[in-house]
Amino acid sequence: MTGNQSSFIYEFVDRNSTPDIVCEYPRDLTEDCPLIIDNGSYQYRAGWAINDEPSIIFKNVIAKNRGNRKDRDWDILVGNDIPDLEAVRWMIRTAFDFNIVVNFGIQESVFDHSFRNLGINTEGGIHHPVVLTEPVANPAYCRKQMSELLFEAYNIPKLMYGIDSLFSYQYNKESLNLGDCALVISSGFQSTHILPIIDGNLDLNNVKRINLGGYNNGAYLQRLLQLKYPKQSSIFTLTRMDQFLRDKGEVPLDYIAEMKKWSDRKFTSKNTIMVQVPEKSNPMSGQITNPPCERTISLGKKLRRLEYRYYDLECILELEDENPDAMSKAMSDAGYAEVEDINKKMHKLQTKIDKLHEEMTFLSQNPLPPTEIPIRVERHQALEILFQPSLVGYDQAGIGEVMETIFNSYPEDTQNQMAKNVLITGGNTQYHGFRHRIEAELTKCRPFGSECGVKVSENPTLDAWRGAKKWAMSHMDQEDMWMTRQDYDEHGFEYLKEHKASNKYLNVNSPVQE
Repeated sequence: MTGNQSSFIYEFVDRNSTPDIVCEYPRDLTEDCPLIIDNGSYQYRAGWAINDEPSIIFKNVIAKNRGNRKDRDWDILVGNDIPDLEAVRWMIRTAFDFNIVVNFGIQESVFDHSFRNLGINTEGGIHHPVVLTEPVANPAYCRKQMSELLFEAYNIPKLMYGIDSLFSYQYNKESLNLGDCALVISSGFQSTHILPIIDGNLDLNNVKRINLGGYNNGAYLQRLLQLKYPKQSSIFTLTRMDQFLRDKGEVPLDYIAEMKKWSDRKFTSKNTIMVQVPEKSNPMSGQITNPPCERTISLGKKLRRLEYRYYDLECILELEDENPDAMSKAMSDAGYAEVEDINKKMHKLQTKIDKLHEEMTFLSQNPLPPTEIPIRVERHQALEILFQPSLVGYDQAGIGEVMETIFNSYPEDTQNQMAKNVLITGGNTQYHGFRHRIEAELTKCRPFGSECGVKVSENPTLDAWRGAKKWAMSHMDQEDMWMTRQDYDEHGFEYLKEHKASNKYLNVNSPVQE
């Protein structure tokens, strides 16, 4: 509890990522060894089923390398190849819309990067079965696009889909002594799902989703601190907010009672976390140090505006070889008649950008002494939105209310069994106090004296991948779980073979029966 902690100084540490090492393709690897991919909206994890851990893990984003502007020869940087996400935050792209893959051009770039780093050098495609995670109730159209990409572009022999949180449930079922009737609480980067398991199968009709996840926690903390300390707003980046919550965030057992504690001066003095303003480079621009005056902040904003305009013009010129008609329309909309006009404008912008960099570099040589910023209730407020979405304007129920709604959908005997087997999984559940809060919410919605059991998966982040590996290896010979190329050709792109860890297949082409 925070009441037992002493006030101390917390320093933001900016850790630049290093490119992934290209693995060596195992010579003794047989073609029937599955490739396990946990395609999360926050992290991408991939590796061979013969290994205990995924071989590569990186943030599931891409960015274009703008190093060679004149030739417009851009490289696609994926995941850990991007050294500093905050420096290019405005250029970051993802294949996901919330937790659903919608941009398959980006997804193909991510696959290419991961297969290359796994050392796969076989001709004609990927000659291994693939196990791929997908979100709950993944739209048939999105699955269709994904299957088409894997079978057509990579020529895989067979494919198995599964829900990440159900793979985690299957992985922990034996070790945590989970029953066939259970309730899985899974919170990820973009959303939180509560999944009822009945007789070992997912009851998809009663699955509930809350449209809040780890991204929203960090974004809310960022907004709270930027409003409270507007002159230091540039230091509160999403990456730092995410790391701070993982280090010092706490889910209160009782939110109202916790807020009342902070009205006491002694409690506040003892539990305040002092954050030291970093003196190193400001990740929002990659050039600025701790601003000695408001002039530096205004220059940074102006620099970003100029870079946005420069990037827009680069995008128009990029269309020259790909789609001349689209380029002409874009030029017309932007008010340019000739390509030469764009080049002249880009030259002027580049000159202004260079001058701004020079001025900001000069200012950075005279930093102020380190200052400290107190963070108090914000580390509770940012995480409370999972239990009270109304704090950020969402007209949705929180985790506690959703659990109660699900329990009320079943007979009493089933409720009692589910309450004894509540599993917490997902990367956004690793905050201090999260399990105790779930236990408190569960106790509230159950009759007095009811038996409750809340269990945390062995590794909330990796257990989806481990569960997919375990499931694939134990069902290698069960063809009714694997979709082959022949199934893909015969039944259509959106086809899915069901199993206990998968979504349900809905044939969208079948006639509707009245």
